[in-house]
Amino acid sequence: MRRKSSSFRPHNWIYPFHSAKYFPKELILEQLPIVILELIFDYLQKHDLLQLCLVSRYFYLPAANRLYQTIRITGDPFAADHVQDLLGSWNGNFCTVISTHKVGALLDVVKRNQKLAAMVHSISITKMEDTSLVSSLLSCLRLRTFHYIGLLKILLKNTQSLQSLTCSIESANVYAPNLVELKIIYLNKNSHPEQFKRLAYGLLKLSSYYHLRKLVFQNLEEKNLKLLNAFNSESNMIASPPPWTAFFEVFSKEGVRLKLNALGLDGHLGSTGQTTAELIALAILLGHLHTLELKHTESSHPGRAHGTGHKTFLDALTSSTRLLQCLNVNPTDNCLTCQFDSMNRTLRHNIPNQLKNVLLKIEPRTNADSQILASVILSHQTNLERVKFEDRSNSWSQLLLIMKDLDIDLQEQWLSDAILKETARKALFPCTFDIEKPSPHASEKRVEGIKRCRKAVRAVLGSDPIFNEASKRLPQLIEYEVFDLKINMKDRGVYVNGKTILFD
Repeated sequence: MRRKSSSFRPHNWIYPFHSAKYFPKELILEQLPIVILELIFDYLQKHDLLQLCLVSRYFYLPAANRLYQTIRITGDPFAADHVQDLLGSWNGNFCTVISTHKVGALLDVVKRNQKLAAMVHSISITKMEDTSLVSSLLSCLRLRTFHYIGLLKILLKNTQSLQSLTCSIESANVYAPNLVELKIIYLNKNSHPEQFKRLAYGLLKLSSYYHLRKLVFQNLEEKNLKLLNAFNSESNMIASPPPWTAFFEVFSKEGVRLKLNALGLDGHLGSTGQTTAELIALAILLGHLHTLELKHTESSHPGRAHGTGHKTFLDALTSSTRLLQCLNVNPTDNCLTCQFDSMNRTLRHNIPNQLKNVLLKIEPRTNADSQILASVILSHQTNLERVKFEDRSNSWSQLLLIMKDLDIDLQEQWLSDAILKETARKALFPCTFDIEKPSPHASEKRVEGIKRCRKAVRAVLGSDPIFNEASKRLPQLIEYEVFDLKINMKDRGVYVNGKTILFD
């Protein structure tokens, strides 16, 4: 990016300062402090920021800072086009999206201009096959945040400034003394415990674990929910534990306990849920955890009857989390009775009235299970502020009932928005935990569909105990997410695009 005039050279890159003594009663725009200008420029789109870089020497620094601070790179043309359209409908520019074929141009810019390179704080890459330029790009920057799940050779010297990192286990080569968030992606069939041991010993040797507060191990292999209870077979009794257990074994062996406040785990535990929880308790100070996100699968009692003294992973882990405030639990593919009993005990006995944010997806045995868990939430988690409760046995039928009076075009737009929303989220909002996911902008047609269906939404919620009793029993509840809609519990309406579509 070049300016029309190359004569402007900010003195030591410090914005002009004016003493308050000499301020006139009415300030002109160019006399505003740089912090104020940056806040104003937050509401501008990329093309507007580019023009500001060229039109005024006083606007160049804050505008360029907004353009370069957060960069999203994608090799998916569909995602790139959709995201650009999405950004165009927002009043703001919180990131700059570029396609992978422009990475070379970005590299040339940051090589030639160290001041622009210093502005780049965050880079996230989705769907990029050729990573030859990425390593060179990293060597020119001092990033705080880097997200990429593909194979990439990351040099130790390029990770020193990182505070948040998402990478594959094969690429995990970390020397980051200020590392706060670490998300490791793996494929169970391709990963080996030795890789996780090397990661643990590397963190210990280089003291990169000292400030670590958020840790996630995510398995990218797909789970088939149609195979519920299939893991309760004799063949799964000999299944290998997740490779990340080797990571915790190293810390346990070395006598070092991580001071995490957020933990996310994903993998098939077989019948080792309770022993795995005991191992983790030796490697992590569970009493410090505020957030827990579990996407594991297990078979808690293969070949045995219920009630034989074996706890599920969720039940065993949450028995020591006295400060837990955020919980996200997906169906575990475990015995349905064990899943239900585990959630019930966890909410009722292990962490009563602790949670502020909960995401529960369940596969109930009967309709009564959903009603019982809703009653437990109302009775034993009275401090909740946000709830997502998804009964996978009827959520789809409820959504179809809501949309039944819409024409085909609006129905298709409503459903396609769910797919596009996830595409946009991955490109724009790479987050360490799913519980932190924001909702991308909804299309105009979906907003129109919600407006037309708001009475139907209210009618379906008429039989929902959490919605009906929250005002009395969950006085702090702000948001209730159900059938892919966020309900504003204070104003009574559907929250979308920063506004509430009232039921009445």
